[in-house]
Amino acid sequence: MTGGPCRLKARLTTLLFDLDGTLVTLERRGLELRFMLRAFRRFWPAIPPWRFRRAFWQAAERLQVHGSDKTNYQVFLETLGAHSRVDLAVVDQIVREFLVEDFPHLSDRFVPIPGARETLQLARRLGYKVVLATNPVWPLDAVRTRLRAGGLGDFTFDFISHSEVMTRCKPDTRYYHELLERLGTRGEECLMIGNDARKDLPASEAGIRTFLIGAHAPDPRMDACGTMEDLRARITQERDSSWSAHRNSFV
Repeated sequence: MTGGPCRLKARLTTLLFDLDGTLVTLERRGLELRFMLRAFRRFWPAIPPWRFRRAFWQAAERLQVHGSDKTNYQVFLETLGAHSRVDLAVVDQIVREFLVEDFPHLSDRFVPIPGARETLQLARRLGYKVVLATNPVWPLDAVRTRLRAGGLGDFTFDFISHSEVMTRCKPDTRYYHELLERLGTRGEECLMIGNDARKDLPASEAGIRTFLIGAHAPDPRMDACGTMEDLRARITQERDSSWSAHRNSFV
């Protein structure tokens, strides 16, 4: 090695993928109605139908803003349980049964996005750590159902962000700090890949680079945007250039 110490740009090691709108398309038409009809039947022993919809949405909103040290799922369960006429353990069991037996019947509402699978496979071949950084409002069983529906059920992520392990939600910057802590990595080594400027660009405040799928208005928090093909080119170039830079630093 010649000369003084060489300061290098942090090597990109970790790709953080959003789910809805990034890897899988969510078809909302008729989804809530079908969801609620199944939920009414499943939760009848605990919460009557005329109270369930309000109770569910109150719990869903609470888990996103609670600010406590409890997991998002704990907050959801406790808020929903406050409207119930059975013990919290029974409510938990009903939720689990709903996710395993009822939620998969809604799989046709989660549609594969062209190129998503190829991008994940390329990321793995290039040696990146691949993380599913979906907004953690759903338990793991629900996330896995959506992945299977999107043709990604057999892909192994290094970490999946879900409501049973996370205490914050997007767009709270603390979600990204918590995620980095769980991954044991620095923000500058990561690239957040999403499609929602409001939810995904706050990652930049944690030092994470950002790439949005699709066309987006200029935003100082956004490093780049483009198609899935553009993303594949970018992560390939990043890997090639980082290896070249590190090789050259030892010449």
